[in-house]
Parts: sequence; C-alpha cells; structure tokens
Amino acid sequence: MTQEQSPLTILLVDDDQTIVDIFKYGLSEHGYEVHTAFSVSEALRVAKAIKIDCLLSDIQLPDQDGITLNSMVKEIYPEIISILMTGYPGISSAIKGLRQNIHDYLIKPFSVEQVITSIERAIRNDNLKKTNDSQLKKIMELEQEVALLKKQLISGASKKNPEAQTQVSKAVDHAHAHKIYLEQQGRLKQ
Repeated sequence: MTQEQSPLTILLVDDDQTIVDIFKYGLSEHGYEVHTAFSVSEALRVAKAIKIDCLLSDIQLPDQDGITLNSMVKEIYPEIISILMTGYPGISSAIKGLRQNIHDYLIKPFSVEQVITSIERAIRNDNLKKTNDSQLKKIMELEQEVALLKKQLISGASKKNPEAQTQVSKAVDHAHAHKIYLEQQGRLKQ
C-alpha cells in the first residue's frame, strides 16, 4: 500500500474471537484500517456506518452465511473487494462465491501475508479491468470517429475539404496501431 493513498478499510467478519484478534492486529500492522463484526447483522450495521473497501468474511456465521453477507454488502458497495474464508471447504460454497464475484476463497488456516497478497491481487485485477475498459472505450470512440470521417468522405466532403482524406488515414492508422498495441500487451479483451 502506498503512503499517498488513504488506508484500505477492511470489514473482518468471523465468529471466532481469536481469528478476529490475530487478523485485526496483523492487517492493522500492515497499514489497513480494520473494523470487525462477529455476525451478519453486526457486519451490516458496520458497513452502513463506515465506507468499506474490502469484506473479509468467514462463510459460516451464527445468524446467516458469509455468501449472503457478501450479497448484501455488494448492494451497498458494488465495487467492494470480497474475500471469503472457511475452515470447511466445499465445492458448492466455492461455486456460490464465484457466482457473486468473490475475489478469493481462502481455506483456513492461512496467514496474514496470504490475506494481504489476496487483497493486493484483487486490487491489481480491478485496476487492470478498469484500464482495459477505459482503453476499449477509447478504441470504440476512435472507431466511431473513423466511421464518421469515412461517411464524410463518401458524401463528398472530401471535395470541400481536401484534408479529409489525410484525417481519415491518420485516424485509421492511429486506431489500428492502438488496438494492436493493447492486444500485444494482453490488455484488450472483448
């Protein structure tokens, strides 16, 4: 985490006091702002009172499950980083989590460093997705501009504006080069 950014706010939800204490201390030591809850109802109260960037929740909680909690918190914060943890791994809970865009699924026991790695990977992936979306939008705008310029050429605008042919050529070349560059970088996915 860089010093220019405000600390990432994590909501840590588990009904095991020892786990909460260990991870709250460890994550706080690494610069994260950690809030805790021991149930879904308590977690929702915290999430409504404080802006949360990351939800780190056990799947098995006393009043409901962590997958349900994730769904409720995502209604408040759609862009939240969600990491589920469990001591009882199962395919069905992993599949349910993936369907809700869980960033990671950690099986206990795990270390504070593993959680931090998971959070950092989720942030990186989200940033790459945002960059990719932005670049794709830019490409689409350039393609629209090219289409407009071609239309102008076809309709005879080039007779009135001799530079139109050059503008179209440059725009096509620029859009094509930009698209090829992004494809080579592996950043363009449609």
